[in-house]
Amino acid sequence: MKTKIEIEKLINLEKITLAKIGDNPVYRELWLEVTGKIRAYERVLEVEKEPKNYYYAHIVTGTQTKNKLQNAAKKVVESYGNKIYTVSEFLEVKKEIVQKIDELNKQFSRCTPLNPNFSSYDNVFNLYGLEFIYLYFYQCTMYKN
Repeated sequence: MKTKIEIEKLINLEKITLAKIGDNPVYRELWLEVTGKIRAYERVLEVEKEPKNYYYAHIVTGTQTKNKLQNAAKKVVESYGNKIYTVSEFLEVKKEIVQKIDELNKQFSRCTPLNPNFSSYDNVFNLYGLEFIYLYFYQCTMYKN
């Protein structure tokens, strides 16, 4: 990955090439190629300026666990807590948690099954259906210096 200064130098070089080409129809393809490169470099700079969205996973303990299923589910949820996830990782984590708890429901079939689900309110996603542990995903923004 190139630094911001390197990208700005590349943009300036491409602009100089563009000035040398001018409006000559013979160099039309080269002109299109150079302008395409400039636009691509400018897009990279714009992406770096934009803030990056993440999700912070926060755990709050609830009531005491009452059986092996709840103990296992609590361990699963705790393994995802107190971490920062990108948006794509966050979407995967939501699916993984529900899948793993569904697998635990099958494994501990004699226990009352758990029905985990996610809800959202004001950029906060929470895992509900487990009264013994609460998992909140807070949307946060990180900026590059």
